[in-house]
Amino acid sequence: MPMTPMPTTPAVFRGTEAVADGLVNASDLRGPRFVRLFRNVYATRWAPRTHELRCRAVALFAHPASVITGASAATLRGVPLAGPDDPVDLLVPSTNRLCPVDGLTVRVARVAQADSTPWHDIRLASPQRLLHDLLRTPPLPQAVSAADACLRAGLTTLDELRRFVSSRHDHGCTRARRALDLIDPRAASPRESELRVLLNLEGLHPTPRMVVRDGERPVATVALGFEQERVAVVVIDEPGPEDRHHLNLLTMAGWQVVLVLPDTTAADALARTHYAVRRTDHVEHVTWGRFAGPPTHTPRTQDPISPLAQPVPSGPRTASRRWSSRTRR
Repeated sequence: MPMTPMPTTPAVFRGTEAVADGLVNASDLRGPRFVRLFRNVYATRWAPRTHELRCRAVALFAHPASVITGASAATLRGVPLAGPDDPVDLLVPSTNRLCPVDGLTVRVARVAQADSTPWHDIRLASPQRLLHDLLRTPPLPQAVSAADACLRAGLTTLDELRRFVSSRHDHGCTRARRALDLIDPRAASPRESELRVLLNLEGLHPTPRMVVRDGERPVATVALGFEQERVAVVVIDEPGPEDRHHLNLLTMAGWQVVLVLPDTTAADALARTHYAVRRTDHVEHVTWGRFAGPPTHTPRTQDPISPLAQPVPSGPRTASRRWSSRTRR
């Protein structure tokens, strides 16, 4: 006589239902085998901690008309903007408002059926809808950085996003339209996107992923470039041995180099770029940190004092000086 298989506890479940089905008892839920995610919602201890797991937990108690949006929806669609412990972005109908819940960012909104698709008994925002919700959520540099990542991954196109945002008249649509003008999916990383936005807000308009040439010969592709001023902003997230060679090639080609390392703050990067763009009458070899070393060429004009030691001229400071490595709100 074949044995009846033991019931299997799902990765995420409602506690009361699991107890009623005989999968666990109430004391088990307080033991080491399970983790409480929300009220009456649990996950098995061995289930991988991902943002998708949190979203699935929310789907167990949210109203069926609720819509996962923003960074959470982008993560479910393959662009990892939210981490395992980040709150889930949720839109709920006005007829079913939720009380404040830890681990949830809830907004009341009506979402057309065409702007979402079914997902685990609730709904998932379309690429255009989730990007609209991202763009209208401050801070601006992180919102644009997230949109850059989504467009770079091919979730939608800039033209489709423009048409969707231009048709909106709800709360935050003006902020979304302003952010839309700053999107550029050519950026290769969140830090490049955020620095580009901060520079644009201060009146500097670099070209992303510019190919620097020495005559007809390509020298390097830089994160941000000012062709007329011959200033290259190099963003390095993981320094490697080949980076110093590329930096020397840039300076030998007559370009000023502003190096942005992992520990470089936004304020420092902005100040260095401001200074480099304004001093266009000569070229100086600019390296520091682990790339420090003597110039490999003779500058056209030698300053008696290093530009890094000089006070930076004051300029507009309308952008936030906070630096975030994250690609969400």
